[in-house]
Amino acid sequence: MNNKKRVIKLIESYLNNIRKRDVELAYGVDSKIKIRDIDYLTSTKSILIDCTIILGGEINEEVLTREFLDILVSDGMSYFYSDIKLTINVSYDV
Repeated sequence: MNNKKRVIKLIESYLNNIRKRDVELAYGVDSKIKIRDIDYLTSTKSILIDCTIILGGEINEEVLTREFLDILVSDGMSYFYSDIKLTINVSYDV
């Protein structure tokens, strides 16, 4: 497993296991966050993260917000990269 896949796996584990209660409170029971890709942009010292929120049982407009995901992912990435700019692309799935 290369380093990129290892970081993706660790971030997903952090979000879906350690912060599971927070994710389910924000996006509904049985919701999960899938990290599809991470791109390292060395010229701008930033990271582009492509996420998918897999929504659980109840889907309504209130759960289709990304602000909480930004906070969770930023919190998780701070363990690996402390002073780097993050850009997060979000999509939804059921």
